[in-house]
Amino acid sequence: MTMTGSVDAVMGDFVLAAGEAVDLGLVIDFSHQAEHLHTYPLVLTQHQDGQVVGRITVDIVAVTELDDFFFGNPRSGEIHITTCPLWPRLGPSSKRPFVRGEDAVARGFNGRAFCLPSLNTG
Repeated sequence: MTMTGSVDAVMGDFVLAAGEAVDLGLVIDFSHQAEHLHTYPLVLTQHQDGQVVGRITVDIVAVTELDDFFFGNPRSGEIHITTCPLWPRLGPSSKRPFVRGEDAVARGFNGRAFCLPSLNTG
């Protein structure tokens, strides 16, 4: 989310100063109600002074079966898979899903030398 110009933005209790940028992560738990790899629309609406001033639809892909995915840990910068010995210790905020390991590497994550040596960039 980025605000440009001379105004501040507020989302709940979070204030974003004019010109400031922040990465926003959104986790939606589809595990019990969604079909694996089915795309669902997420409609985001911007209101100002009680009026709709913007709307965007983002397609969200449900991931209910994790075995074929790679997960980037924003805290460590490492890529994990479900068979990784560290997997049970990772919380939800430490599991950013990727369909391909190469996609995680392109986003700055590094494969663990122990379980993903082919993606270990050093």
